[in-house]
Amino acid sequence: MRELAARYLNGAATEAEVARLSELLRADQGAREEYLRLADVHARLAADTSLWTHERPRNQTVPRWKGWLLPFAAAAAVLLMAALFWPAEKAAPPPVATLLRAEDAVWAGGSPNEGGRLNAGPLRLSAGRALLRLDGGAILLLRGAVDARLESGGSVALLAGEIHAQVPEAAAGFTLRAPGGDVVDLGTEFVTRVSHESMAEVTVVKGEVEVRPRQGSAQRLTTGKALAMERDGSVRATAARLPVRAWEDWEIKPAAQRREGALLVHDAFEYPPGSHDPAALNGGAGWGGPWSLLTDSQGARIYSGASRTMETGAFGNAGAWLAPAGKNLRQRRLAQPLDLAQDAVRYASLAWFEESLPTGRRKPSASPASGLSLTFRSLEDAAPGCVGLRVDHLLRPRIETGMGQGFVSRVRATEGRRLLLVAKILSRREGEDEIMLRVFDADDPPGAWEPEEWDIRTRGLRLDAVLDHVILQSSGPSPRRIEEVRLASAWLDAVAGWSAELTNDE
Repeated sequence: MRELAARYLNGAATEAEVARLSELLRADQGAREEYLRLADVHARLAADTSLWTHERPRNQTVPRWKGWLLPFAAAAAVLLMAALFWPAEKAAPPPVATLLRAEDAVWAGGSPNEGGRLNAGPLRLSAGRALLRLDGGAILLLRGAVDARLESGGSVALLAGEIHAQVPEAAAGFTLRAPGGDVVDLGTEFVTRVSHESMAEVTVVKGEVEVRPRQGSAQRLTTGKALAMERDGSVRATAARLPVRAWEDWEIKPAAQRREGALLVHDAFEYPPGSHDPAALNGGAGWGGPWSLLTDSQGARIYSGASRTMETGAFGNAGAWLAPAGKNLRQRRLAQPLDLAQDAVRYASLAWFEESLPTGRRKPSASPASGLSLTFRSLEDAAPGCVGLRVDHLLRPRIETGMGQGFVSRVRATEGRRLLLVAKILSRREGEDEIMLRVFDADDPPGAWEPEEWDIRTRGLRLDAVLDHVILQSSGPSPRRIEEVRLASAWLDAVAGWSAELTNDE
């Protein structure tokens, strides 16, 4: 740091050296104090005229410019510090990670939502646990008090605390920066702990990492090995402290987990078997009324569909709406509207059984309106925008927004089995909104946290609508067994309890 500071104060630093100096000063209070001390010494030396001539004639005055060196040098130091810590208005740093889960998390600063995007910059956890995935693919578990800085989709600086990293092969090269050097992943799982004295301890749970200290040569660590790295970059071997049940309890199948309060809207169609007036179906939670036929904002019926009743049944331990062949639309008011003008993350899910059609019946020339859809919208004609989540007549996932924007996936769901459509709705007060959708089945069940890859995702979307109704539509040449509708604020609560084990014969 001293050499970089000297080059900067002498006006000889390159852009890369200035960036590196800035990084060091941001990360280390001691480095900032040392920099200001060096800047003060530099300024005083520059202003000491006795250093510039061996002897000055008695009548010669000190050039005025040399008297300015002290304030100029001091100003240079202040300007650099100001640029670091009081920057002028500029674009927000880009998002580089997603918060997957949080448990009893207490954050220093803002409290991010589960599923929310995390921008490059400081990330401070005061207590609890938090699981995040960098855009490069590395999954990081933060436990207890952690002071870190997200640098990019493949790099994190750990200033204090503990980070447990799981790095898939595709994310090899992930770098964790510690005060004394860098830890570069070579396809592995490892734990790094940084003490308040800035000593870093690296333990490899499995695989291999390369430790690159600030001084000395790089060293490779393999499974079960550990190394301590001091702030000055010196290293020494140390006993491995392998984590115990670091996140195994978070990897339990979603069917075994559900959390209080994160499930916002729910209906599993657990009604007595038989044919019902939709107005009699008022179960579930989070609704502002029963199911009904499709109406306008004045309550006038628009379309009744193939039937004016709703047939329900039981299959194993699950209930269902048995939507007949043809076109069927039902709507239901939300107790709490979906406000897309606010910063929020919601997950919507729809579970159903998709009948197999005879060969040749599922044709590209079939009506594009055929399929199954879950739509959030307002009944007010003047209210723009909606969130339409569909699987079309070719079983392709689709997202429709009612704003002239539609998004279609090339992936196709599989018929003749139980399916689960899950969408992530990421709304922002400022900036672009995002909707992502994926269809799961027995061969690809949902995991304990949201997937890295989705079947389809939007681009360039901006929705400020307030959506107060759900519209459920089933259309096509065969009936459907629609089993469950959910809206949740956390991934787990949108998928918990789902199983692909039920068949159409149960």
